[in-house]
Formats: sequence, C-alpha cells, structure tokens
Amino acid sequence: MRIEIDIGVAKDPESIDWLDRIMHKIQDGWHVWDTRSIQDFTAFKNSTWLRRNRGFIEVLDASMRSDA
Repeated sequence: MRIEIDIGVAKDPESIDWLDRIMHKIQDGWHVWDTRSIQDFTAFKNSTWLRRNRGFIEVLDASMRSDA
C-alpha cells in the first residue's frame, strides 16, 4: 500500500503515535511512503513528528529517492 502523509498531520502532536505506527509498517516493508505530494521537504523534515523521531528522516530520504 502506498501511504501519503500530509504535512498538516505531521505537524499535529496528536497524530504522532499514529504516524509512528504507520512508519513501523513502512520500515517493515508492509507499506511504501509516497512522497510525491510533499512540496517542501525542509518544512516536512522540521515537522513536529520528524523532530521527535529524527531516525525516520532516513526513511523519508529513501522514499524520496525511490519516487524520483
């Protein structure tokens, strides 16, 4: 399944636990992070969620390369 994560959701502190669960599924290979809709990667990398979980930035970077 291809997953898109909106920056508004990534900025919402109440979404962090749900996003963490989704990210673990992506890391396990169950889903693919579709990054084609992300307009500003710097802003996304500085979202509340990714500031809390810096390790997920590697997954974002890998997803960006695969979507290129």
